[in-house]
Amino acid sequence: MKKVLTIILAIALCFSIIGCGAKEKQIEKAEFDSVTMVDDFEVTVNKDILTATQLNGDQDQYEEFLTTDMTNYGDTVLCDITIMAKQDNTMVVVSYSLKNIGKNNSKFDEKIVLNYNNGYEYEAEEKYYAMGSNDAWHSFTSLEIKPLTTVSCKAKFTVPKEVMENAEAPLKLTIANKEYTIR
Repeated sequence: MKKVLTIILAIALCFSIIGCGAKEKQIEKAEFDSVTMVDDFEVTVNKDILTATQLNGDQDQYEEFLTTDMTNYGDTVLCDITIMAKQDNTMVVVSYSLKNIGKNNSKFDEKIVLNYNNGYEYEAEEKYYAMGSNDAWHSFTSLEIKPLTTVSCKAKFTVPKEVMENAEAPLKLTIANKEYTIR
């Protein structure tokens, strides 16, 4: 009787360990500018990652910095305010899009993290979304998206300058369980 009870408890313990491990998401490699799946969402991350230590502009222009393709930004904005990253830090902005392909409204509240040198993690401190090209940008922590709707998003980080300047150290971006190699 004791042997049977021991075997039953051992089997129950094995199933409980397997059940706990199944809840953890495996990190999967992903490519920039390609569609990946996270729950009910198609996620596409733009390969162009913006960096700056300062930006001239008022609050609207600062938000525009977070939410605009900076490729041709240049010095075209006349301004009266300079926004600076903290001393020895750099601002990093990542662009991505989300499309809800589920049949119901779905929430996207996944972490977005920069992983520098295999262990230094920086979580996005600001996230923005816009429903269309003419829509205003809105800050979010958890975003509910209707079925078959695509939104443009940006995530902003403040990291030490070394993170972007040290080209020898690996740098990866993780959105949910998808990992993008920056270098």
